[in-house]
Amino acid sequence: MSGLISDLQRRTLVDVLRVAFPHSTFPIGPYQRTADAVIAKAAGDARLLALLVQGLYDVDQQRELPFSELDAETAE
Repeated sequence: MSGLISDLQRRTLVDVLRVAFPHSTFPIGPYQRTADAVIAKAAGDARLLALLVQGLYDVDQQRELPFSELDAETAE
């Protein structure tokens, strides 16, 4: 990754996008590219980057497990 966020944070962002915008026929690629676009946009704005990092942290803290480890039903 670019170093702006960790690999785990990127995975969380991809998984959040998959849950927020479910498409049963989409492979993971479009979600990964969207996550990369969000990260790239945040790279140019320290405030936006801080919001992104804090939001990903908050999502992971809402349950006993990190968001990416939740089963599909719980993640929804």
